[in-house]
Amino acid sequence: MSNTLDPIGKNVQKLVHLIARPAEAQSNWEKVLDIWRPACSPFSSTLRPQTSASVENGMSLESTTKHEPLTTEEEYFHRLDVELLDQMRKRAALEKERVQLAEVSHVKDQAILDALARVGFNRGNAMLLHLVPLIEVAWIDGAVSRAERDRIVELARSRGIEEGTAADQQLSTWLDQRPSEEVFRTAVHALRAVLEGLPPSQNGAGASSLLQSCADIAACRSTTMATSSIQPC
Repeated sequence: MSNTLDPIGKNVQKLVHLIARPAEAQSNWEKVLDIWRPACSPFSSTLRPQTSASVENGMSLESTTKHEPLTTEEEYFHRLDVELLDQMRKRAALEKERVQLAEVSHVKDQAILDALARVGFNRGNAMLLHLVPLIEVAWIDGAVSRAERDRIVELARSRGIEEGTAADQQLSTWLDQRPSEEVFRTAVHALRAVLEGLPPSQNGAGASSLLQSCADIAACRSTTMATSSIQPC
């Protein structure tokens, strides 16, 4: 390979290492571009001849650059450049989304975070995680009553889920259309992990609060079925 492409060999290993560690690639994005693009981009000065500005009578003339057609070798490395940068952007974006999901859901296990993402959880609706068991109770007989819906929405507001937000819209969807079993199963798995990560005193309190909320939803159904004249819970 010609000396023109020597910088590629020097930097590929470093870039592959960064791709394997997206958080580092994200934090050093500009540095990565500085390393890679001058090394193999067909638009780099190392891959195209340039004509320096002429200087006459102490005055500099505007420099001109002559572009030549890309060779097959240059085209290959240009495609590699684009593909690697695209991979790095995607991996950095995915890592950022996982970090944000972890912050909102308080889930630390990477496998559980991946599972949550697969069933549709993200930073915008992760606040709904603690409400999913309640939604499952409400759907237990195949429909969500008005009393159950109102109670779940009330609990959502108490958790800071404001009307019109992404989380609120997702909640409305789940109250109108029953979530899949995978959503229920994944949410319960995640909640168990969150509770197990708490100190014993908080673990017990959290579990008791969740069970009480589920019982409240079940009571709403019982009250509604008993008589329509009774004020909903």
